[in-house]
Amino acid sequence: MDLEGGLHLSATMHYKIVQEEGVWRVHTVSYLYDLKKSSALVFGMHWHPDRASPFSDPHLHVELAGGPSSLPKEHLRTGRLTFEHAVEWAITIGHPAAREDWVEILATCRKNHLENRSWV
Repeated sequence: MDLEGGLHLSATMHYKIVQEEGVWRVHTVSYLYDLKKSSALVFGMHWHPDRASPFSDPHLHVELAGGPSSLPKEHLRTGRLTFEHAVEWAITIGHPAAREDWVEILATCRKNHLENRSWV
């Protein structure tokens, strides 16, 4: 999705639909949320346990302002992140929110997710 100021947010989520105790649920099995500016990575929120990668934990890739990152090319471990995190970070970095009540909307989404997720 192209955003203002040369930003581009891409989101890939793989999931499965399962029935647990008679209730249908959606389980995320991997995600890649990337924010780029002029094709340079600003941040990447990744979790891909099914890939042929030595790093399968949720992690963050980040670039520092002003050019190539001086951070090591290592993965910065995180807990599991949601698409709502990516949206919030994009707005925090400078993309204007489409609505004035975006904080409340994301808070409602997070509350619903926290109450219903199957992982801690």
